[in-house]
Amino acid sequence: MKTWLCFLLTYILFACASSACAQGALLYDDALLETPDAGPVCSYRVEYHAWDAQILASALLGEGYAFEREDAFGTWYSATKEAETKLLGIYASDPADEESSGLKGGFTFGVQREGISCARALSVFTSLQPVPQPERAWMDVENLSFATADAAQAKAEELFAQLGFPDMVLSNLYACTREEIQEEIHAARDDMGYAQYAQQIPECYILFYRQAMDGIALNDVARTDKARSRNDALETYVALIVSENGVESMEAFSLYDVVEQSEPADTLSCAEALAVLERDLSKGIVQNPLSIVEAELVLYATGNALDGIWLRPIWVFTAAEGEADFACYLIDAHTGEIYK
Repeated sequence: MKTWLCFLLTYILFACASSACAQGALLYDDALLETPDAGPVCSYRVEYHAWDAQILASALLGEGYAFEREDAFGTWYSATKEAETKLLGIYASDPADEESSGLKGGFTFGVQREGISCARALSVFTSLQPVPQPERAWMDVENLSFATADAAQAKAEELFAQLGFPDMVLSNLYACTREEIQEEIHAARDDMGYAQYAQQIPECYILFYRQAMDGIALNDVARTDKARSRNDALETYVALIVSENGVESMEAFSLYDVVEQSEPADTLSCAEALAVLERDLSKGIVQNPLSIVEAELVLYATGNALDGIWLRPIWVFTAAEGEADFACYLIDAHTGEIYK
């Protein structure tokens, strides 16, 4: 009798625990459910944005720029004045070129002074993924001595218009003093030889942007573990460094032009997409609930340049994993499909 009672008690406890795990697969603040719904949204067939090389070179390099070379990666230009050299590379966009880098729909621009590249030294900042980061002092945006943060943003967006960018929205803006730059570079880049240049890097703003279509921003961070081929669509990425000298560097990857679009279709609400994720997680044994810290509806690039690229509305849920690690879960807002 005692054996049966023990067995029955164990079964009940296990069943309750399993039920609790299934119901508590996700943890999130109620405010997350207030994330705005988008209503009916289109899908877009796109191709990589076509840049006008003359406009880019004239605006970024100034008069007297020179053609450097053309290779599998793209076309390269430069301009030198006294100890300052400006470099511009416009990435090739031919998907059939097996030797190209795969960096299409974009370009890279940077300034070197006496052989020192501000962009390279500050890559410790610009390499940050725009998911939640451990707090650093320079993430609390304050106005720097040479210009306000609003003025730096206005300068960036004026330049976008001049260069022929598609619609862009600001993702993050950081203000870095000379002291913060030196501290960060010494901590992260000393083994790469950048620390010796730290004192020569001016205070600056670092701005991250991404493309938007019909008011919905494109995905801007690698949120998949899937292996990719060279022609697979990538995340949109735009980063600028602005100092008292002007634009120190600018990188733009994977910007798109619309070729056609579908009819608008209803999308899942944030709550509905969370329910899809929770049901999927509850299929297994949930030992620790997943803590969701951010939710956003984005346009996510699928497919590749050879077979066609489509931007689809996707709910992206960012989950905290420990103190500094994050994982992202993607739910198709049209179909409810989970992107593994």
